[in-house]
Amino acid sequence: MLRKYFEYVVFTVGGKEFTAGEIAFFVVLSLFILGIYQITKRKLFRGLLESSEVDKSEVRTFYSYVRLFIALLVLLAGVYLLGLNYSFFTSENINFDIGLIIGGMLIINAARIIDWIISNLFVHSYYSKGEDQPTAINANQSEVKMTRWVKMIIYIFALFLILRNFDVLDLTLFHTEVGGNNFDFKLSNILSAILVLLLARVIVSLLTKLILAGIYQNSKVDIGAQFALNQLVTYVIFVIASIIALNFLGFNMTLIWGGAAALLVGLGLGLQQTFNDLFSGILLLFERSVTVGDILKLENNTYGTVKRIGLRTTLLETRGNESLIVPNSHIATNQIDNLTHKNNKIRFDISVGVAYGSDTKQVKSILLKTVKNNPYILDFPAPFVRFINFGESSLDFQVFFFSRNLIVIEDIKSDIRFEIDQAFRGNGIEIPFPQRVVWSKNGNNEK
Repeated sequence: MLRKYFEYVVFTVGGKEFTAGEIAFFVVLSLFILGIYQITKRKLFRGLLESSEVDKSEVRTFYSYVRLFIALLVLLAGVYLLGLNYSFFTSENINFDIGLIIGGMLIINAARIIDWIISNLFVHSYYSKGEDQPTAINANQSEVKMTRWVKMIIYIFALFLILRNFDVLDLTLFHTEVGGNNFDFKLSNILSAILVLLLARVIVSLLTKLILAGIYQNSKVDIGAQFALNQLVTYVIFVIASIIALNFLGFNMTLIWGGAAALLVGLGLGLQQTFNDLFSGILLLFERSVTVGDILKLENNTYGTVKRIGLRTTLLETRGNESLIVPNSHIATNQIDNLTHKNNKIRFDISVGVAYGSDTKQVKSILLKTVKNNPYILDFPAPFVRFINFGESSLDFQVFFFSRNLIVIEDIKSDIRFEIDQAFRGNGIEIPFPQRVVWSKNGNNEK
């Protein structure tokens, strides 16, 4: 009896019969979908949105996206349940029907909802705190940049799903044979490769700016180690992503690695120095014997601050504010003075000679006082003076002091020398010039 009622034809449109069972099932399914939406809205969305800092206009936009998604979902269910999936265009390989169009709209609208949730509830909430941003401008720029990456990934992934689920849209660009297997190169292959690279970019940003940044702060990791680890993470992730992207594009990675092994033998001979620099760069990043911020002294007495350590070269900034690009192999294989490897307290000295007969204790006092009065000299370790020699024409002293200002130390030394000269003049202490006494004999007389 019940089956008879379900098979009862309620009405007919254009030769299509609509039974009571089809209509009843469509109504029940629609009510079920609407019920799930109302429960989710009350139990999840309302509390989540109220606890966030999202504007009311943005909340209304979100609900409009959700309502459109529910409407499209109900409409798609009705198309398939009631047999209304009519075709607009049909050919040998392509079939555009109502379900295809509604399904594509459903995926795009789902992407809009996911984009809104991630952009407003996660990205905006994080950057609005501004805990790791020095200024509000930087926080806003970072938020805009991250939001742009999120949008690109979500919508490319949505387009990828459309092409994959609706094969009629996934056009074959060309057909080839790869490793004895037939391979159709489609639009979805390109989107897959782009999507992998974009995901790698976002993963690198999340790891370096969110996860690792918190670890660095808690563990008090120095800036050089942070830069080295971030570089390694970036290189590893992008190498893996590139391999996956090539695989999606249809390249046989076994053949690529086999060919690369033979090719690298030839390249290694011609580009020996380049590979030497590359491996030296990896060693520097692992060993951290040289890190960003260190001050190096090269063989030609050139001083420079390490600004960047790349895979092939290291960038130094010299005292003259010039950029010096040094091959990594030069740093890894030669003796380089790293003046700030363990700490940035460096000892310097100034030599001075005074005339014989000067009060040596007074000289020592003046030298110490002059050095201690300079604001760029450290109080600890404390400066000290050495009486180093009885010279040919002077009593020779050295004053030793510690400073962190290596790049401008020559200017600091110059200021100290000015002060020493002025203090000696004020206390009647003479800085002699070299003198020689000549004796001559004339008969028995000596002069």
